[in-house]
Amino acid sequence: MTSSSPPVKLLLFLLMAPLLVGEERVLTLSQTLERVLQVHPLVTASDLSVKRGEETLERAKGRRYLAESDVKLALGLVPSAKGDVFSSHDKSDDLDGLGPFTKMDLTIVQPLYTFGRIKSLITAANEALRMEEAKGRLTREELALETARLYWGLSLFQKGEESAKDLRKNYDKLVQEVETRLQKEDSEIDDTALLEIKSGLYAVEKGYWEAKEGREAASGFLATLLDLPGENPLRAQGETLPLPSEGELSLERVLAIAKGRSDELKAADAGVRALEAKWRLTRSNRMPLFYLAGALGYAHAGNRTDQTNPFVVDNFNYFRLGAFLGVSWNFNIFQGNHEATEAKLEYRSALEKRKALEQKVEGEARERFHELRKEAALLESVRTSLKSAKTWLQVSFDNWDMGIGEVNRLVKAYENYYKLQGESLEREYKYNLALTRFSSSVGGVSLLMEWMKNGKIVL
Repeated sequence: MTSSSPPVKLLLFLLMAPLLVGEERVLTLSQTLERVLQVHPLVTASDLSVKRGEETLERAKGRRYLAESDVKLALGLVPSAKGDVFSSHDKSDDLDGLGPFTKMDLTIVQPLYTFGRIKSLITAANEALRMEEAKGRLTREELALETARLYWGLSLFQKGEESAKDLRKNYDKLVQEVETRLQKEDSEIDDTALLEIKSGLYAVEKGYWEAKEGREAASGFLATLLDLPGENPLRAQGETLPLPSEGELSLERVLAIAKGRSDELKAADAGVRALEAKWRLTRSNRMPLFYLAGALGYAHAGNRTDQTNPFVVDNFNYFRLGAFLGVSWNFNIFQGNHEATEAKLEYRSALEKRKALEQKVEGEARERFHELRKEAALLESVRTSLKSAKTWLQVSFDNWDMGIGEVNRLVKAYENYYKLQGESLEREYKYNLALTRFSSSVGGVSLLMEWMKNGKIVL
């Protein structure tokens, strides 16, 4: 449905009918976009990625205080042991006299000076979060763009189906009218005229069925996207979009806005900064780490003699408390140098990719700018031609009623008018898509809502 041209070109004798909603559920573009951004799983997934980034950032910030803290607790039973290192009636493998045993060891390490390790770690986590946020906005924008495309397609097929219904009815009337006039003795119509008109039956039926099936398919696709299974068929309200004013849009300004507001570039920028922080972190890892360490230990087993001799290691009865200043330094500078070089190359590669992405964003904005101007011009042109074709059809029809017109001239006027009517619908569809894509480049599809509300395209 989305890749092929609409079938409205094939609709002969196109007549517009009032909108019949019946059991259908009518949606505006704004309601459709709001719904899809509430229920689509990709939106939920991007929100979860942002929350994960927030947790990673908090964990990185936690490295500033008590970077390492460890508590070990033990509860159990141990055999009795009386005496000391010089004399004891108990043996090391005795299992008698079991009694309760408790033990607790606490160790903490507070970084004092890390040569930028923690700062780089926090920066990397913060930029990773910014990247996830930009990706989330980009996901929403791409989803909104796809949803709007389906919405405009549904709107087009609706008009095609409604018009095709009237087309079939008016086609039958025209055939009957020609057959009636053919039976008159003084009729200027011959059998070839009737055959020419009847040969258009296939085009009439083809246009009807393509429009009908296209509308049902578009409604089903949109219902799935909006998570509305089992609901009544969807119907687009069919809003009208404003046309750009002459000289209102400047390519230079459009390109500047597109690059400044692109979430793709914002995500890339955050990714580059995160890799830069990673590079700095690998360089810091080659430097020493100064820290303050503290330890607290306590153990008690009442059925064992407490060994007070400081040169005797007693793992069952003790109280220890201490603190010291320490330095940790990984002297494997060769490994550290390789890690720093790898990180630097990764950072530089991201910088080059960012430049390429900027070119892509600019090229896409340029393409959408020219596409918008082209589609706006063609839409206005076909509407002007349609007015002339309508006048021509009216004159030909009046002449036919007065008996002075030729049937082939009337058929030609009909064909020309309804061909342009179909072209008008197709050009409107393509213009709606062009303006939607353009709004996505210069501020998001939400900007389209403002333009629709104000009836004017303003940057």
